[in-house]
Amino acid sequence: VEINREVWEADRIILTGEIIHHLIAGYSGGRKSLVPGVGGFRTITFNHRMIFDPNCQPGKLDGNPAHEDLLEACRMADPDFIVNVVLSPEGQLIRVVAGHYDLAHREGCRTVDRMLGAAIDGRYDLVVASAGGFPLDIDLRQAHKGLE
Repeated sequence: VEINREVWEADRIILTGEIIHHLIAGYSGGRKSLVPGVGGFRTITFNHRMIFDPNCQPGKLDGNPAHEDLLEACRMADPDFIVNVVLSPEGQLIRVVAGHYDLAHREGCRTVDRMLGAAIDGRYDLVVASAGGFPLDIDLRQAHKGLE
């Protein structure tokens, strides 16, 4: 794992960010502030190549190899704690989580799921869904966030 030397040698590592669904790592925030945040090119490239693994998907942490790779980087760098926010679709602060890089992050992920998730009773042949409006409908890369 390669990360910025100044971060690696720092007395304290505090990770900050926002938690939302992420196409590859399941959710943004937490460990993603380390990699790709201050990660080296080879480390970032290795992690992002996992996009083709079917277990890398929005809203999934357990069994997601990209997430597990990011956790390994955190175990090596051993950040002191994280401070992450969960925002509403309108940008309003919903929650702040702070603490251990994995435990606090997972708590924030549960908040995202409660806020943005919907229970369904099965699979359907056709679903009509909105990406949530601007900026989530700006391109296909962003639109997945409204569909997951």
